[in-house]
Amino acid sequence: MKKSLASKEHSQEKQEFFKEPESPPNELEQIVKGFFRGTVCLHGGSGWWKYEVCYGKTVMQYHSENEKQRKNILLGVFDKAVHMVRMILIIAWAAEHPEKVIERKEDGRVMLVTHLYTQGDICEENGAHRFIKFYLSIGLSLFRSSEVLIRCRDDIDAHKVFIYMLEPSTCQYKVVLESTLFCEPLQNVDSLGLLSESVGALIPLSDEKQNEKGNKDGLD
Repeated sequence: MKKSLASKEHSQEKQEFFKEPESPPNELEQIVKGFFRGTVCLHGGSGWWKYEVCYGKTVMQYHSENEKQRKNILLGVFDKAVHMVRMILIIAWAAEHPEKVIERKEDGRVMLVTHLYTQGDICEENGAHRFIKFYLSIGLSLFRSSEVLIRCRDDIDAHKVFIYMLEPSTCQYKVVLESTLFCEPLQNVDSLGLLSESVGALIPLSDEKQNEKGNKDGLD
């Protein structure tokens, strides 16, 4: 039987994204690098609904009947301008508490950044499509939105990625990504928690990919 869109089957438990031997350490490392370049999406969830995080693009909830049919619910789209405005407001509010913006260790090492994904699909669970004027009048969002928390974990296996989703309130989601493999990239974020496109492009490829690129460059 088809589940309601209001289903809250999001796992509260941390789920390992890839388990050996399906994804050997080197392969998982390349997946994480691809994630920060925006070429690979990370997936989580073990129930009816699963979810997909595409860095700098979208957060999606989906159910697959088979490989050809997939029901998608958009949980948010990344808009750099919206994210920057939100972070600037937070910085102004937390000027005396910068750790509220980007979580750091005492030595200044970045341990956690949060990105906002907004303007997802209409929140039908609250009947928003029937009460648009009312929602606007009281300042409530009509649309689903997500916070994506990317956390550096230097206390777990170096070749594991954990991903889980929470729904603190209806249609407002938090997706948490944790791995030691996130630690190095997070050291390159700016004051708003953003990894610049130039830095993302500089994340090294595997030796095999570098050799392929070198061969292509040599042919030009």
